[in-house]
Amino acid sequence: MEKTEKRLYLLGWFGLLVLFVMVAVLNWINWDFLTLVPPCAVRFITGYYCPGCGGTRAVRALLQGRLITSFLYHPFVLYCVTIMVVFMVTNTIQLLTKNKWKIGLKYRHGYLYGATIVIIANWIIQNIFIFLNK
Repeated sequence: MEKTEKRLYLLGWFGLLVLFVMVAVLNWINWDFLTLVPPCAVRFITGYYCPGCGGTRAVRALLQGRLITSFLYHPFVLYCVTIMVVFMVTNTIQLLTKNKWKIGLKYRHGYLYGATIVIIANWIIQNIFIFLNK
């Protein structure tokens, strides 16, 4: 595993640990994390969605196991989770086989370009419907 992939791999495990603890604590105290997030200022002022609108609801739906709902709220969340799962699984297999199976997903700038396209496309599509209904 190369240096960049090793750092991303360790960061992935750390992120999963933090997510697990956060979800466990919020479930234990029975607190919906959406109450922690203020409403979108761009949506409030302009009436149109910002590029990130729906992201928090998408994470919440994903944590509840509602994949289609998560995708409809904001496809970027599912895009990131899919890449992360593939990255973590393939690199774990490579690590466990001591590099006999060199199948670990490598970092590519294309993943960032793809994420940017998903965010912009979602933003345009959401706002087209608002514009057409005015």
